[in-house]
Amino acid sequence: MISVGRAPSCEQDCAGVWYNTFVPSPDIVDECGNCVVRTVVRLFNCTQDCAGVWGASAEDDCKRCLPAGVVGTPACVPDCAGTFYLEGTEPPFNADLDPCGQCTNTVGYNSTSSSLDCKGQYTTTLTSPPTAPSWTPAGTAGSPT
Repeated sequence: MISVGRAPSCEQDCAGVWYNTFVPSPDIVDECGNCVVRTVVRLFNCTQDCAGVWGASAEDDCKRCLPAGVVGTPACVPDCAGTFYLEGTEPPFNADLDPCGQCTNTVGYNSTSSSLDCKGQYTTTLTSPPTAPSWTPAGTAGSPT
């Protein structure tokens, strides 16, 4: 019995397709590590970032180009509307700031019944003390309460 093996010039491409190395592989690995058909070249979402790295995003929320893992100075922070800006500069949207600089559109902030003091603590001001509700026991309709 003779064992028949593959020719040394027969290889599998990234998709598992066997081909002869004398011709180009039907599938290739793009710059982002995706296996694609040779005619496609790369997947649509495989792009270069601002630093020239394929498949990465070196841009922070303030649209600054930074190397991976580097935090920019000044910090990039969101305003009350979720728009990012550089810390220490005027927020692009600050209509929802109270006099302490706190966002009034945060959960738990209610300007009619409670307020956030400048230490970040919510306080509630009652205009009058709460009163117990009046009630009439069953079967005593018309009785004084």
